[in-house]
Amino acid sequence: QPRLQEVIFSTYGNFVIQKFIETQCCEFIVAVAAFCKGRAVTMAKDDFGCRILQNLVETQLMDEVAAIVAPHVVTLVNELNLPSDEEVHEMIIDQNANHVLQRCMTFFPQETAFVAKSVLPRFTDLAKHV
Repeated sequence: QPRLQEVIFSTYGNFVIQKFIETQCCEFIVAVAAFCKGRAVTMAKDDFGCRILQNLVETQLMDEVAAIVAPHVVTLVNELNLPSDEEVHEMIIDQNANHVLQRCMTFFPQETAFVAKSVLPRFTDLAKHV
Protein backbone atom coordinates (compact mmCIF):
# COMPACT_ATOMS: atom_id res chain seq x y z
CA GLN A 1 0.00 0.00 0.00
CA PRO A 2 2.77 2.54 0.63
CA ARG A 3 3.89 2.09 -2.99
CA LEU A 4 0.34 2.44 -4.27
CA GLN A 5 -0.07 5.68 -2.33
CA GLU A 6 3.18 6.99 -3.79
CA VAL A 7 2.07 6.16 -7.33
CA ILE A 8 -1.49 7.48 -6.96
CA PHE A 9 -0.29 10.86 -5.73
CA SER A 10 2.55 11.26 -8.25
CA THR A 11 2.23 13.17 -11.49
CA TYR A 12 3.10 10.34 -13.87
CA GLY A 13 2.27 7.32 -11.74
CA ASN A 14 -1.27 8.62 -11.50
CA PHE A 15 -1.71 8.22 -15.24
CA VAL A 16 -0.49 4.62 -15.02
CA ILE A 17 -3.11 3.85 -12.35
CA GLN A 18 -5.80 5.50 -14.49
CA LYS A 19 -4.83 3.37 -17.49
CA PHE A 20 -4.96 0.17 -15.43
CA ILE A 21 -8.44 1.13 -14.24
CA GLU A 22 -9.49 1.82 -17.82
CA THR A 23 -8.24 -1.60 -18.96
CA GLN A 24 -10.89 -3.22 -16.77
CA CYS A 25 -8.60 -5.37 -14.64
CA CYS A 26 -11.10 -6.21 -11.89
CA GLU A 27 -8.61 -7.30 -9.26
CA PHE A 28 -6.59 -4.14 -9.70
CA ILE A 29 -9.66 -1.88 -9.61
CA VAL A 30 -10.87 -3.52 -6.39
CA ALA A 31 -7.38 -3.14 -4.86
CA VAL A 32 -7.31 0.57 -5.71
CA ALA A 33 -10.84 1.05 -4.36
CA ALA A 34 -9.83 -0.74 -1.15
CA PHE A 35 -6.82 1.55 -0.82
CA CYS A 36 -9.08 4.61 -1.26
CA LYS A 37 -11.46 3.50 1.49
CA GLY A 38 -11.22 5.97 4.35
CA ARG A 39 -9.37 8.44 2.12
CA ALA A 40 -12.13 9.52 -0.30
CA VAL A 41 -12.51 13.11 0.93
CA THR A 42 -8.76 13.73 1.01
CA MET A 43 -8.32 12.16 -2.41
CA ALA A 44 -11.25 14.11 -3.86
CA LYS A 45 -9.50 17.36 -2.93
CA ASP A 46 -6.13 16.28 -4.34
CA ASP A 47 -5.04 17.14 -7.90
CA PHE A 48 -4.20 13.51 -8.65
CA GLY A 49 -6.40 11.62 -6.19
CA CYS A 50 -9.52 13.18 -7.71
CA ARG A 51 -8.70 11.63 -11.07
CA ILE A 52 -8.45 8.18 -9.57
CA LEU A 53 -11.82 8.58 -7.82
CA GLN A 54 -13.43 9.81 -11.04
CA ASN A 55 -12.06 6.80 -12.94
CA LEU A 56 -13.33 4.44 -10.25
CA VAL A 57 -16.80 5.97 -10.53
CA GLU A 58 -16.67 5.67 -14.32
CA THR A 59 -16.10 1.92 -14.05
CA GLN A 60 -19.91 1.77 -13.98
CA LEU A 61 -19.71 2.23 -17.76
CA MET A 62 -17.74 -1.03 -18.07
CA ASP A 63 -20.20 -3.88 -18.30
CA GLU A 64 -17.55 -6.47 -17.48
CA VAL A 65 -16.58 -4.98 -14.12
CA ALA A 66 -19.49 -2.80 -13.03
CA ALA A 67 -21.24 -5.39 -10.89
CA ILE A 68 -18.05 -6.47 -9.13
CA VAL A 69 -16.66 -2.98 -8.55
CA ALA A 70 -19.92 -1.13 -7.75
CA PRO A 71 -20.11 -2.07 -4.04
CA HIS A 72 -16.56 -0.79 -3.53
CA VAL A 73 -17.26 2.45 -5.37
CA VAL A 74 -20.54 3.01 -3.50
CA THR A 75 -18.57 2.77 -0.25
CA LEU A 76 -16.31 5.58 -1.49
CA VAL A 77 -19.28 7.67 -2.65
CA ASN A 78 -20.88 7.26 0.77
CA GLU A 79 -17.70 8.58 2.40
CA LEU A 80 -18.33 11.87 0.58
CA ASN A 81 -21.64 12.25 2.43
CA LEU A 82 -20.11 14.43 5.12
CA PRO A 83 -21.78 15.16 8.46
CA SER A 84 -22.33 18.87 7.92
CA ASP A 85 -23.60 20.92 5.00
CA GLU A 86 -20.59 23.19 5.42
CA GLU A 87 -18.23 20.30 4.72
CA VAL A 88 -20.22 19.39 1.62
CA HIS A 89 -20.08 23.03 0.50
CA GLU A 90 -16.30 23.00 0.92
CA MET A 91 -16.15 20.05 -1.45
CA ILE A 92 -18.41 21.83 -3.94
CA ILE A 93 -16.14 24.87 -3.92
CA ASP A 94 -12.94 22.81 -4.17
CA GLN A 95 -11.86 22.67 -7.81
CA ASN A 96 -10.96 18.97 -7.66
CA ALA A 97 -13.63 17.64 -5.31
CA ASN A 98 -16.29 19.43 -7.33
CA HIS A 99 -15.50 17.26 -10.34
CA VAL A 100 -15.59 14.12 -8.22
CA LEU A 101 -19.01 15.07 -6.83
CA GLN A 102 -20.34 15.79 -10.33
CA ARG A 103 -19.17 12.39 -11.57
CA CYS A 104 -20.67 10.67 -8.52
CA MET A 105 -23.99 12.47 -9.08
CA THR A 106 -24.04 11.25 -12.68
CA PHE A 107 -23.45 7.59 -11.88
CA PHE A 108 -24.87 7.31 -8.36
CA PRO A 109 -27.80 9.76 -8.14
CA GLN A 110 -29.49 8.07 -5.16
CA GLU A 111 -26.30 7.90 -3.12
CA THR A 112 -25.53 11.57 -3.82
CA ALA A 113 -28.94 13.05 -3.03
CA PHE A 114 -27.22 14.63 -0.02
CA VAL A 115 -25.52 17.11 -2.38
CA ALA A 116 -28.81 18.60 -3.62
CA LYS A 117 -30.21 18.66 -0.11
CA SER A 118 -27.16 20.56 1.09
CA VAL A 119 -26.99 22.95 -1.89
CA LEU A 120 -30.60 24.05 -2.27
CA PRO A 121 -30.72 26.40 0.75
CA ARG A 122 -27.55 28.19 -0.44
CA PHE A 123 -27.85 27.62 -4.17
CA THR A 124 -27.24 31.23 -5.25
CA ASP A 125 -24.16 31.64 -3.06
CA LEU A 126 -22.62 28.34 -4.09
CA ALA A 127 -23.40 28.82 -7.78
CA LYS A 128 -21.34 31.99 -7.99
CA HIS A 129 -18.35 31.09 -5.83
CA VAL A 130 -15.05 32.26 -7.23
